[in-house]
Amino acid sequence: MSVILKEELNEVLQKHELKKKELARKSHFSSQTITDWTGGNPKPVTINNAEILSKELNDSKFTLTVAHKFLGILKGLDGDLFNTDSPNDLEILGEQEEEERIIRKREAQRILAKRKNKITPDDQQVLITYANEFLDEIIIELTIVISIFKISGLSLMDAVKKRMPYWVRQGYMKKG
Repeated sequence: MSVILKEELNEVLQKHELKKKELARKSHFSSQTITDWTGGNPKPVTINNAEILSKELNDSKFTLTVAHKFLGILKGLDGDLFNTDSPNDLEILGEQEEEERIIRKREAQRILAKRKNKITPDDQQVLITYANEFLDEIIIELTIVISIFKISGLSLMDAVKKRMPYWVRQGYMKKG
């Protein structure tokens, strides 16, 4: 599998004031390959090469976008409407999303208490709406965390590496 990463690569290069030649040197790709990925008629990037780029660039937003494009997982907010660099601004948005989820919580809990074979299609829709409100909240919270780590000079990937031993000790995750 491969995807076009032209916009994402050009954005992260500009953000870090990194020249294509510097990225080529750091990642051990040729300058022509970087140009092929970022130029006017971009070539797709394989998942293996995207992983190398992600590790070398060490940029949370880029890495989450790559993971989203290849694996369909959640990425941080990257729209133009909200200031994603300000944890305080994002906190206001997060509180609104939390309130929307809480409004639906009691009904979802009532449905979740039912026996599985008694959950109706209408119940399922209520649960999906509730879970979607959770997703809205989670994406805001993830973006807040990324923003705080960025201010602290850490990428999300570095922070996760440092935190993983704690999560293993707590039994939240398995080692490895």
